[in-house]
Amino acid sequence: MELAIQDNGQVSNRGRVNGLGKWETRIGPYEYEERVELSGGSFYIESFEGNGTTIRAAWSQDESG
Repeated sequence: MELAIQDNGQVSNRGRVNGLGKWETRIGPYEYEERVELSGGSFYIESFEGNGTTIRAAWSQDESG
């Protein structure tokens, strides 16, 4: 199984504030990588300036069933 997420390279550096006036926290690529690897998968990031980023997570099919 493979999951791929791709963007178009248009990045906004502005922070996001929730309705309570606090910065929202989100997990980033390193946290995704950790979770994928802990679940037995592989994690890849491909990024080219001006052309966007692709994040891929892949898991092999379990042969035992």
